[in-house]
Amino acid sequence: MKVLIVFQLLIGVVFLVLAALLYLLVAGYTSGVASIWEVCLYWGGLFSGPLLMVIGSSLSALGRKSGPPLGLVGASLLTLSMVYQLVLYLKAQDRGDIPYMLHFLAVAVIIALAADASAYLVMKKGLTAI
Repeated sequence: MKVLIVFQLLIGVVFLVLAALLYLLVAGYTSGVASIWEVCLYWGGLFSGPLLMVIGSSLSALGRKSGPPLGLVGASLLTLSMVYQLVLYLKAQDRGDIPYMLHFLAVAVIIALAADASAYLVMKKGLTAI
């Protein structure tokens, strides 16, 4: 079961780095923002899931009781944000073409669902120590 905690930590770090890189890439292209709150909610939602996964799996590895619930909430937020990104992308594209971004988002959703499953198993088994 150590593998599940390490898997959560790895997925959280990877998605956190990808969200940070995406933020840095998009920050240079924006010219004007309609509402600062929309931007804060969007990027806060993108960062909160992986951050909670990293914190939750780290606390689980240290033997804290609050680790598995934080990991489960973080994995759920990550899955919701990836599904939201996929739905937005599908709305913006034609139905005829299947670009590489769609494949990337589909793989991201599958990985996020695997992180959900591992977080659920860690929570169910009550694993708080490695």
